Amino acid sequence: MVKSDRAEEVQNRVMGQTLAFLQELTEAVATTKTSVIVITLPASTQVYDANAIQSLNKLQTVSGRVESIVQPVEGLEIYEVIRKRLFETIGTSKEHASVAQQYFSLYHELGESVPAEYKTTEYRSKIEKAYPFHPELIDTLYERWGSFSTFQRTRGVLRLLALVLGDLYEKRLPAGLIQTSMIPLENSSVKREFIKHIGNEYDSVVAADIGEKGAKAPQIDREMGSEFAKQKIATSLATAVFMYSFSGSGRKGLNIRELRITILRDGIPKTIVGDAVKKLEEELWYFHSSNGMYSFKNQANLNRVIVDCEDQINDDEVIDELETILKKQVGSDCETYFWPKHPTDVPDTRKMKLVVISPTMAHPSSQEEGFTQEIYTKAGSGYRVYKNGLFLLAIDDNTAVQLKQSIRRLLALELVQKTELKKHNISKSDQAELYKKSKDERSKIPFLMHTAYRYLAHLTTEGPRWIDLGIPTVGSSSTFTSRTFEYMVDEEILLKKISPQVIIRHTKLDDDGELKINNIYEMYLKTPGLPLLLNWETIYGGIRTGVSQGLFGLRMDNRIAIRETIFDIHGEMEIIGKTKTESLLPKENSKEYSLPNQLKKSEGISSESADKTKEKEKTETKLIKSLVISTKIPWEKLSSVIGGVLAPLKERDGTIQLKLEVKAITETGFDRTTLDSRVKETLQQIGAEIEIWQED
Repeated sequence: MVKSDRAEEVQNRVMGQTLAFLQELTEAVATTKTSVIVITLPASTQVYDANAIQSLNKLQTVSGRVESIVQPVEGLEIYEVIRKRLFETIGTSKEHASVAQQYFSLYHELGESVPAEYKTTEYRSKIEKAYPFHPELIDTLYERWGSFSTFQRTRGVLRLLALVLGDLYEKRLPAGLIQTSMIPLENSSVKREFIKHIGNEYDSVVAADIGEKGAKAPQIDREMGSEFAKQKIATSLATAVFMYSFSGSGRKGLNIRELRITILRDGIPKTIVGDAVKKLEEELWYFHSSNGMYSFKNQANLNRVIVDCEDQINDDEVIDELETILKKQVGSDCETYFWPKHPTDVPDTRKMKLVVISPTMAHPSSQEEGFTQEIYTKAGSGYRVYKNGLFLLAIDDNTAVQLKQSIRRLLALELVQKTELKKHNISKSDQAELYKKSKDERSKIPFLMHTAYRYLAHLTTEGPRWIDLGIPTVGSSSTFTSRTFEYMVDEEILLKKISPQVIIRHTKLDDDGELKINNIYEMYLKTPGLPLLLNWETIYGGIRTGVSQGLFGLRMDNRIAIRETIFDIHGEMEIIGKTKTESLLPKENSKEYSLPNQLKKSEGISSESADKTKEKEKTETKLIKSLVISTKIPWEKLSSVIGGVLAPLKERDGTIQLKLEVKAITETGFDRTTLDSRVKETLQQIGAEIEIWQED
């Protein structure tokens, strides 16, 4: 304690004597005309202790009365100082002017894509003075990094540029000027010159994103290839953003227009910067974008947070989400069964069924003796009967990887939104970006899903046949089942319409044969190799055409019809061969309209007079052009209305618009399946417009 007090006393006495001496000296020099005293003072006092700062303040008080402050290097002088200190020769002024003109012309070509200040003649002169450095590099070091108290402006810039030049000389980089984007941050000595001013935590930032083996920016260059790899576009841009990210005071970061100045030169495509920056935003971990400004921070950006959350999503969660998305996209074209584990999971019914095989199961090419064969053979404890109405859909292994990755990314984005926002202090702009990323990712999945689930199986006479549906059209809004249906219709695996000739060929109906419609429909559901009919109306339509054309007859509830238009058809009716139909028709059902000769003679009417009578009746009868009927019909007489009311009107080439009003009442109640799967679905399948659907 005694020693400390003694030392402080000595220090104070020395300081007092020194200040007294300096005061006398400055006064003496001030009285002479041929003498000057030069005192060099530091620009920053951060490196000094309290006593030193106190001494400096007193010195400034002493000298302040007669001082004249001079800045050793200011303005454009820094360019000349740097050139003279670092180079013995830098070419001729003509060469400097030529290079400056190249960059000046380039910036004018870019127009509004670069800041206006770089397109002035003053800046062209600035380039000449700074040659072989680009002025933006010197300005960045001197003004931004030089604002750190620990960074010695002139000496620090000289020491740093000497290291940079040595590295670039070894690489022989072809360029007119040395720009900020060329700073070799992968060089440990160069990197250390920056890290020591901003903190060691940024060492890992550079290592992860910019300057070391395995960093993401060089990886982007390798993956993108071509100009990216040749010019190291991603690495150069990341380097420039890093250099502009720090300052002891003032603005940090730079915008896209300024970023172009740091990298563009002859040999680099002018349009490449925008695409490259977008890749940096997507891939780098510490690269931040906010309000159009880009910078590096030691805080993980949104991409890093998302990647970390992706690692938390397990495979089962991805598969569950895929199933959820599939069910939302499936459509209502047929019954759909997802990822059955056993044939018993798929019932054996008349309805058409699409079975979506789990992505965890083997590729279709390896399933011939496995699940595919088994599901077409077995159904529960027995054998499958309705084989032809069963279709399988399997995933493409290669595309499935991309689909699963997209779903994993979507789940990670949603997880960040739910749980990570506060934890990572994500900014509002990043929150908006997070929402956009989530929306974009979800919009991509339907296309990836259609692309992945592209292998369709149906049963043929030779066994299951796998078909590649191909890549869907980008932007297609079809449902999962409708895309499959459209393909099957195009390939005539599934028929919306069927001609009577095809029915005759498939059923082998001869002139004397007779087949129930129910059995024909079941034949198409059961028989491999035959096309599948879309619904009952498909077979009804073919039968109506066959009956009206006289290709075969139809045994109805109370009569036999041929060569007439039939509307009311049901499965219990039978089609009959043409010859047999003619033999079963009673004579009174003949379509001959002339009167029998015996009747004409007995009534004394000649054929000629009969014809005249008919012509007279036709002339005198007023023709009705339009008819509207509103009537209540007993349910049991509905078939009579079809044959006795609608058919005669249709025979005169009438256009019939039928409006059906149904009021059904029951004490026991209608179940949901009856109303939706049978009544409503039938109306939709026949193209009926439902104007009113009221339930009580």
